[in-house]
Amino acid sequence: MSVAFRAPGSAPVAAAPAAPAAPAAKHIPLAMLRDRTLSAHTLAQVGCATVEQFVEMVAAQYKIPRLQLDSLELADELGRLISKSHAEQHRVVPVFADAHELTIAVCDPSTIELFDWIGGHVKRRVVTVVATPAEIQRAQRRLYEARPTAITPADDDDSDVTTEALAEASTIVGGLFSAAIAQKASDIHVEATDRATVVRLRVDGVLRQIETRPIELHNAISSRIKVLAGLDISTRHIPQDGRIRLPQGVDLRVSVLPTYFGEKIVCRLLDNQKAVLPLDALAFEPGHKAALLRMVQSPNGLVLVTGPTGSGKSTTLYAALNAVKTPEVNVVTIEDPV
Repeated sequence: MSVAFRAPGSAPVAAAPAAPAAPAAKHIPLAMLRDRTLSAHTLAQVGCATVEQFVEMVAAQYKIPRLQLDSLELADELGRLISKSHAEQHRVVPVFADAHELTIAVCDPSTIELFDWIGGHVKRRVVTVVATPAEIQRAQRRLYEARPTAITPADDDDSDVTTEALAEASTIVGGLFSAAIAQKASDIHVEATDRATVVRLRVDGVLRQIETRPIELHNAISSRIKVLAGLDISTRHIPQDGRIRLPQGVDLRVSVLPTYFGEKIVCRLLDNQKAVLPLDALAFEPGHKAALLRMVQSPNGLVLVTGPTGSGKSTTLYAALNAVKTPEVNVVTIEDPV
């Protein structure tokens, strides 16, 4: 059954005639859904002669409607719900919205985490329909050309991050790292609220707020830390993990998590100089130390090192590795992030 959508306050728009049914085909792999070219060779791999047939197969596989976009009117307000850069990056376009629901046309209906983020951002349930990439591009041009879109702190659009903001953020982040080292903090927390960016340090196991910054600087601060950690600054709707090595001999494990008001960043500080302590300096009971050495020197087996934040897990592991490290032993660690 064809489905017709209309923008609020506009006249009903008739759905375009249904396309011929797609042939029976194979299961469409995720890699093909994310292929932006969809060449004739690619389509032939799943038994399709046209992009239209391919889209019909996607709709059938994911059990969501196929929507013809070219004859659809789009309300101006839709452009304020999803930014132009976000829509173009992820090949989506909003087509209908009310107080409780937002319908978006997509090429790839498998990116559930993206739809969850959009739903949280617009405070509505997200419903997806399928359209061809060309239809979505034409709809994006109709919706966004010559129409300004609103920018919010949690938007994926980085156009609000100016050169001046990035320069200020670089100074802020450098000072924050220096303060954390000076206060012997184990963690740095940078979190966006509705009005400000809150910075906290964990010292002796307790989180303490040390400063706030204008919320307008949050994206710049987030981008600066992500650049140092080697993360993707254009992606703001999925978690990321990375690492920063500071000249002071301190490593930072960086975790970025999307939240309602913006990205929350947590940096764990690891002092490499403290990590090279020998086992004798860790105050093990004599019997416990002998048991640990016996286990780590065994040719096979598994040792679990557990404990709360700041309890000395990494320090213990470094000391254990140093206890068995010799030219005759091959030592490899598997870490994520390193």
